Amino acid sequence: MESIKTTVNGWNIMESIKTAVSSWNIMESIKTTVDGWSINMDVLYSPSSWPIRPLSLVAMIIPTYLILLSIYRLYFHPLAKFPGPKLPALTGLYEFYYECILGGRYFEEILRMHEQYGPIVRIRPDELHVNDPDWNEPFKISSRVSKWHWYYRAFGSSQASFGTVDHELHRIRRSPQNPYFTVAEVQKFEPEIEHIVGILCSRLEEAKKTGEPVNISNATKSLATDVVTEFAFHKSYNLLSEPDFAAGNHNMTRTFALVATWHRHFGFILQLFEAMPRWFVALTDPSAVAMLDFFDDIENQTKALIAKHKGHTGKDIAADIVQQMLDSDMPEVEKNTKHLMLEVRTIVAAGTETSGNTLSVTIFHLVANPEKALRLKEELLEAQKKNHGVPLTYQELLQLPYLNAVVSEGLRISTSGAGRHPRINPRSAMTYKSWTIPAGTPVSLTQKFIHENPTIFPNPRSFSPERWVNAADRKRLEKYLTPFGRGSRVCVGMNLANAEMYLALARIFASFDLGLYETNREDDIDQYHDFIKDFKL
Repeated sequence: MESIKTTVNGWNIMESIKTAVSSWNIMESIKTTVDGWSINMDVLYSPSSWPIRPLSLVAMIIPTYLILLSIYRLYFHPLAKFPGPKLPALTGLYEFYYECILGGRYFEEILRMHEQYGPIVRIRPDELHVNDPDWNEPFKISSRVSKWHWYYRAFGSSQASFGTVDHELHRIRRSPQNPYFTVAEVQKFEPEIEHIVGILCSRLEEAKKTGEPVNISNATKSLATDVVTEFAFHKSYNLLSEPDFAAGNHNMTRTFALVATWHRHFGFILQLFEAMPRWFVALTDPSAVAMLDFFDDIENQTKALIAKHKGHTGKDIAADIVQQMLDSDMPEVEKNTKHLMLEVRTIVAAGTETSGNTLSVTIFHLVANPEKALRLKEELLEAQKKNHGVPLTYQELLQLPYLNAVVSEGLRISTSGAGRHPRINPRSAMTYKSWTIPAGTPVSLTQKFIHENPTIFPNPRSFSPERWVNAADRKRLEKYLTPFGRGSRVCVGMNLANAEMYLALARIFASFDLGLYETNREDDIDQYHDFIKDFKL
């Protein structure tokens, strides 16, 4: 074998290959041609070139993509024809600045856009806003519109009826709750509301004796919390019994509003907070711990109620809202703990901040206008005198014209949420005047703009219950009073909120003469953010 030489016709093959390879620099010489493109393989395989070329490619791709995207959004997007400034048409970062950096101020910028560009404006690359109190197409029940997931995900309640996007799924989730919140059921609950209002009046009586000022904002939010928790699962939080009316609990609501705004833009902030160790959250923001404790408490309450009602199959109005949903015809897949917990959390949160704020702002305006407070007091005392000194029931209070006017004006001027309400018609286009709005486009309206429209409500910043006293005027104005929303998504708790408002105002102003303490409208009442400000009485 050793003597065998690999030769062909005297040609030593191995020696020839060895010589050829040694004289041929493969990496410098190999070139490949593909469809006329000459690729230098030594450059392609050179390790030193790899870190540079991909970065250079990215550096070219990103600006090119952004330029092309900008051109598309400004000139070729389905919404490119609609009026509005260029920056919000280019990027959602415009809204992010007003909402997250300035803290809920985009509603002011939207109003400025309307003043400059007209009743319909493009406020985001993919969203329109209409400021016309007579245009109601997105809220007609027959329209069967959806909510916009991006906007409503802020509240972390996409599995609850409030945050449900699809119209039909919302109907399935909402229907079981409707019987629980009827006028008849609220009337049955009236003694409990009276009892809770009585606790507040006792606290005011104590303050009257000691001369201590009362933070009426915290007091009314505690009242609202105690009412809604007692109504929902017959276990009041008893915040009215807290020495400072649970101030920390109400600061928590403000924290949640801020977190929710960031969560809307990024989609993971709420989960991030829930995953953080409590000690770390406490270092950054103590009120955020209260928010997480609230989430945990609602979850524990829900689990306890589910366990309590396990096996119950009644069809009557249930003892609590959880049993009401468990006994309903809602699909079993919707009766999981997560869904029920989110429903309860949404009901409690919504019934606390909005109702409490409306009541406190109404009280402020009455106290700031003593002649209006006196007129209300005289009406209440006269009606009570005719009733042989017995306080009037909720239904009897509804018959008092000036109290009715005060409640309506309070609901108008206190609009608790300045944020818009986007709706989407996924099936067909909507029409506003000569504009055709493409199907699937989020279209928003803002109830605050309607409530402060000077054409409908002259001198809208003025607290004027008198505008509601005349029957003909009231009939005309009620069309535009939408504090609880419109259409199929109207607030499920509106009957409870109204009863609470009437009973609290009646008992407080029939019994007390209030005065302002270190409070002024500009600093403590007027809304500069899409959140609610506290004030003292």
